[in-house]
Formats: sequence, C-alpha cells, structure tokens
Amino acid sequence: MQPRAIETSFYKYEQTSISENYEYQQIAMARVDNTSNYATETKLTALVPCNGSVSASITTGFGLSGEIDAMFESVSASTDLSVSMRVPWRAGASYSIGTKIPAQKIGYLQVYKIGVSTSGVSTYRQRNVYTNQVTYAEQHSSASFPTHDINMKISIEDN
Repeated sequence: MQPRAIETSFYKYEQTSISENYEYQQIAMARVDNTSNYATETKLTALVPCNGSVSASITTGFGLSGEIDAMFESVSASTDLSVSMRVPWRAGASYSIGTKIPAQKIGYLQVYKIGVSTSGVSTYRQRNVYTNQVTYAEQHSSASFPTHDINMKISIEDN
C-alpha cells in the first residue's frame, strides 16, 4: 500500500454574509459636563490620545495562499467602505461635532474606526500525489477588515 500524500491548494471563497461594524475599534473619546442650570451649545472635540493601529482578524480553514486575498476582494466588492488589512492612526488627530448638551446632563463623543466582517465557505482542492485523484473540501471562513472610515457616536446621560 502506498503512503497517502495529499497536496492541498485554495480553490475559491464564497461569501454568505457581510456586515458593517460601526464600533469596530474605539480611537478617541470626549466628555462635556454641563451640570449648570442652563442648556448650552457646545462643540464636542475628541483628540486621539496615542498612535495606534488595528489589523484584520481572519479565521480560515487552512490559511493557504490566495485565500485571504479572495476574502479581501469579496469584501471590497460588496461595500462602499475603504477596507484595508491594517489601518493606523496618529496621536493628536481631532474629531469634532456641534451639539446641544441640556442642563444637568453630561455629553460624550466616542470616535470609532468602522470595520466590515464577512463569513462564507472556503473550498480547497486536494490531490493525491500518487493516484492524481482530486477531491474538494469545504471549511467555514470568516474575517473582519478595518476601514479608513470613522463613526462618531454622541450620548447624553444624567449627571
């Protein structure tokens, strides 16, 4: 009996779902305390406190050459957002929005990088090197890719 030797290669990725995560990675936050007795117009400004980055998070069956590229291309074709494998940010970047903080309330501005997640099925071609018999195997795959886009979230809370 011959030893079993299998060559496995990535064949295709079929996306079954895609979703946008508007709170993928928080990069800044601001707080305005309006405990005075009057409403005030204010500009909430959040400064990014330190340099940082966020990278794609990928879970694949075999992680073979071409598989991550296929997932990335599938996401890129399915969203208007600018996805990337890694998104950096710099300390000191400023994000602002004008709003009204009512009397006796505290306002918060949170700034997030948006991410896009995909899940689907990766198909692999498997060839027995001794018999040349070819079979295909499927594995669930998923990934989350950061974007260069941001989401600003305002919340108003009681004092």
